[in-house]
Amino acid sequence: MQPLLTIEDLNAGYGGKTVIRNIGLTLREGEILGVVGESGSGKSTLLKAVGDLKGFRTTVYKGNIRFAGKDLIHMEREEKKKLQGEQISYIFQNPGESLNPTRRVRIQFYEMLHAHKDMSKKEMDDLISSVFERIGFHEIDRILDAYPFELSGGMAQRVVIALAVILRPRMILADEPTSALDTTIQKQVIEELKMLRNTLGTAMIVVTHNMGAVGLLADRLAVMYKGEIVESGKTKDVLDNPQHPYTQALLAAVPKLAYQREDTEEEK
Repeated sequence: MQPLLTIEDLNAGYGGKTVIRNIGLTLREGEILGVVGESGSGKSTLLKAVGDLKGFRTTVYKGNIRFAGKDLIHMEREEKKKLQGEQISYIFQNPGESLNPTRRVRIQFYEMLHAHKDMSKKEMDDLISSVFERIGFHEIDRILDAYPFELSGGMAQRVVIALAVILRPRMILADEPTSALDTTIQKQVIEELKMLRNTLGTAMIVVTHNMGAVGLLADRLAVMYKGEIVESGKTKDVLDNPQHPYTQALLAAVPKLAYQREDTEEEK
């Protein structure tokens, strides 16, 4: 089966400076790919190059990016805009990058749906409620009637996840989705992302420096160092038997990985 996303020999950066080079990756339908590395390793630049995110001046200097067989790099702007809304969604580290602080949460969901679907108010309300219930929200009306600044950081990030999946995209690009959250909420968000993948079949690229979180979430890992992928493979293989010195150093800084505890519990 053809991969959902294929990246080949990709070089990209800013202002003529190459930040990432020789990147080759694939993402299958329903797969979660974790991209890990320290700050400055190029992982967020990779995500911006794939998503061609508005407001980020990332330039692709060389290579190919294909999504569902379509050339993303040379795609017409209007077609790409439609694709980004309906088939590719984003989750940022800071919910403020996705939520307008001056508009109630409900209105922001209406605006997203109006931009891409022809739906009545009742149809939109039913869809929003079903997504909120799937994620496990309580007091749905209270959340929808709130302004983003009235929500806790963890709740705001969970609202962003709901907004990202409301149109049932085929792929989500997530940039440090748990790094600003406390440990308890981090695990809750990880479980919600896994549940959405399992129930909706959404593929994801999750960029993070949190090795414990990615051990719980990702099917495969790609490790980035100085703008290049230095190691990749199945998550358990990379974490159990790292080959590159950089990966070994990253893992040495983690006292005990969450995925190891989970595996141990399953074996009992």
